[in-house]
Amino acid sequence: MVTNKTEVYSQTDVTGNSIRDITKLTKILMEDYNFYKSKLDRELSRRNDLDNAINNPILGITIIVGLTSYIIQNNNFKHLDKADYWIIFNLILSTFTTLISLYFIFLSNNNLLKGFEYKNFGLLSDYRDVQKKLEVYNEQVEEKEREDFETKIVEKIITFSDNHTIINDKRALDLQLARKYIIISFILVVFNLIFLTINNLIHD
Repeated sequence: MVTNKTEVYSQTDVTGNSIRDITKLTKILMEDYNFYKSKLDRELSRRNDLDNAINNPILGITIIVGLTSYIIQNNNFKHLDKADYWIIFNLILSTFTTLISLYFIFLSNNNLLKGFEYKNFGLLSDYRDVQKKLEVYNEQVEEKEREDFETKIVEKIITFSDNHTIINDKRALDLQLARKYIIISFILVVFNLIFLTINNLIHD
């Protein structure tokens, strides 16, 4: 897109600038465009990665629920000694931390029930209409008042990239917190398994 414009400028060089200078300027514009475009591509890739990142936390919660069910089934809590109270306390605490981790997973995956307001490009036909209007506009105004379509595209890319970055950073933080509480819950469940084993050995 920018290369075609370079060819037009080189043929109608009415500003006194050399073709070399215009080509250099176009190269700079292309480098800027590629930089901003690569940032947007990175955020789009992060979005896909975050969509798929909940699999491991869900697996962790499934394991925790399974171990918790095993603990409850293998402890009748008839004696209610200190070990039983400690197991019950850990069960309550691990259940609480598991629920918190689920909250952050839902928050990271779909912003609870709200969804995410990712901005994106509209129909290409709309942008083509804007491009045509700019061409007509630039023919009617002085050179210093002309607007560049490529610049507008870059501005859109920057806006969308910033929007994606803000949302992705928040999702990544929520996912990190979910993993944190899953680890805490898993540690509590492991402690419970140890206490359950010791308690069963004492009462057997």
